[in-house]
Amino acid sequence: MRDVLPPGGRAGFGAAAFLSCMALVACATPAPTFRPQQTSPLILTAPPSTDPPPWSPTEFATELIEPDFPTVTALTSTGERLYWASGSSIWGYVPGELRAERLYASGTRGAVVWDIAAVDDTILFAERLPEPAGRWRVAVIGRTGAVPVDVDSGLAKGGAPPTVAIDGRRLAWVGFDETSGEPRAFLRVADRSDPTITTLFESDIDDALLWYPQLDENTLWYAKIDPDFEGTGAGDAFHIESLDLETPSSAPVTFAGLELAFEPSVTPAYIAWKSVDRGFSALTWGEIGVLDRRSGQRFVIAAQTNHPSVGSSFVTFEEFFHERLVVYDLATHRSIEIPDPLHGAKGTIGVPVVAGDLLGYTASVGGASRVYWTRLPA
Repeated sequence: MRDVLPPGGRAGFGAAAFLSCMALVACATPAPTFRPQQTSPLILTAPPSTDPPPWSPTEFATELIEPDFPTVTALTSTGERLYWASGSSIWGYVPGELRAERLYASGTRGAVVWDIAAVDDTILFAERLPEPAGRWRVAVIGRTGAVPVDVDSGLAKGGAPPTVAIDGRRLAWVGFDETSGEPRAFLRVADRSDPTITTLFESDIDDALLWYPQLDENTLWYAKIDPDFEGTGAGDAFHIESLDLETPSSAPVTFAGLELAFEPSVTPAYIAWKSVDRGFSALTWGEIGVLDRRSGQRFVIAAQTNHPSVGSSFVTFEEFFHERLVVYDLATHRSIEIPDPLHGAKGTIGVPVVAGDLLGYTASVGGASRVYWTRLPA
């Protein structure tokens, strides 16, 4: 899995989109077949200090959410609620309630919800539709039982819908569209109070592929790939960029000092990302890093991991063998394993997510997908 795009160059970009979206939340899949040349332990780089070390928690009260699900294709935390997609449905859960609530069920047979983002009780989602092949739509839903409002639609044959982001003011989505007959990469935003779509970036996929938007007040972060379709041997280049949404005409800013960085996770205090060795796919396993935006300190927290998610005090990530649930304590600069995350069951752990102090994670147990939650210590 050394190429971001499979053999076939431009013709194969849809397959890469499909694989990337499948990698968003590998909740019901076995451990990946990719293996690095050597297995490294978690790598910690704590700043030197003469002060007594801060306290780190040792107990976590994880809870199972009922019911079980056939699959979980996307999972997100708002800090107050968890939302996830299972096939053609979207579910929500408020910690302390007895069961999850189904908030949306597609009326189209064969539809699949691929990506979701949420703030408060509003959900933005990207959905793959069965006809015509490759058809996708982006829609927003505001309450239980409400009819989704379509935001955008397009075509990515054999690929996947966009990845999405939402905050209190805006919607954002990036992806691919072949409606014009040629595959185009795009970055689009809309104000929640105004359905007018603003396209901030569009290009032929020879020039760029875009993934994983993150809204950060008036800044939009995203990952950008410069694909090596020609097979020059240099491999794909990729990095993280940001745009000032208050000045749409301004040029994007590259996240400085990071080569081959991907999949940003952003809060007002921290930015987390994944870095990948040269020659490997942006979508595969790498090394998670964090920037403390207040002090400017950067540090590495884990190797051979994937899908970083940063909350108020902890960073989560997908562990390589899917056997452990590990969180990184930003106060103590320590990785902490949460014991017995499957409550005695045998299975594999999917991708955890965190916002604020609300952690959610999935597991594949006995052919079913389960969702768990816990509140992390402040």
